[in-house]
Amino acid sequence: MKQLFQDVLEAFRDVNAANSPEEKAAAVETLVDTVKSVFVTAADKAQKAEKAKDLLKNKALDTMRQIDEKISELTGRRVAVVQEGMDAVAEVVNKEVNVPQDMDGEIRVNKTSVPFGLNAGAAVAYEFGLYYGTRDVPPTEWKRYAAFDVPMVITLKLPEEIDNSRPVRVYHFADGSSEGEEVYSELKEDRTAVTFIADGFSTYVILNETGETEDPGEDADAPGNDNVGDSNPGTSAPAGSGPVSPKTYDDSIDFAADNAGNARTVGLAAALAAILLFGIWCYIRKRKEN
Repeated sequence: MKQLFQDVLEAFRDVNAANSPEEKAAAVETLVDTVKSVFVTAADKAQKAEKAKDLLKNKALDTMRQIDEKISELTGRRVAVVQEGMDAVAEVVNKEVNVPQDMDGEIRVNKTSVPFGLNAGAAVAYEFGLYYGTRDVPPTEWKRYAAFDVPMVITLKLPEEIDNSRPVRVYHFADGSSEGEEVYSELKEDRTAVTFIADGFSTYVILNETGETEDPGEDADAPGNDNVGDSNPGTSAPAGSGPVSPKTYDDSIDFAADNAGNARTVGLAAALAAILLFGIWCYIRKRKEN
């Protein structure tokens, strides 16, 4: 998938402000369709999140950032991250992909109260919302969207309440839900921020679970360590496991299922690459003929 994104991005690097509005619109549509095509075959939100996790682990994040930047350049707009009285969000990737190209948008983030009865140690909650609307409508009248097509990759600075020497988890509390579901997350190497995958917006809670300890200097590749080959300690709730509580969640990973999923992903990427690259060839040929 990483190579697929790079190939499509490369095909449109020469589309810039000097090109016609029609060419720019066609380029944006192809870029957005390419990213969406990776997730459109997922049967549910859990599978979409699993594919996003694969992209994060396979270092495709930088290419996804570049696609966001290219869409912003071609549309002449930037989806802003609006934070009221704080500077918690360090980065959101895939935000441009999730807003129609003829609209403006914002991701609004506010600190909120921790869900009642959460059985955890230190915890900090944030409310996320995606808003967009046509450019003749003021932002105060934009509609809020809780769901979107492509999972977003969000990096939050660790608040001072969270102890980075202990395991850090991220839980999603969907609108109206009293139970949280753990989402895949990774601590940055310097342990000052956590990156997680959001497949919908509402409340996200960063927390330390009670009774857990962790040595930040522990060798991730040491025998017996479950994070073999992955120096960033991450967690991933099993697909289809449903809502779980911080107290009862078992973070064992089914590596056989993970490897089978990777094989399916490679096959899907190959098929998509053939289809999309043919579309790009037709697009470039049409430009030359004109």
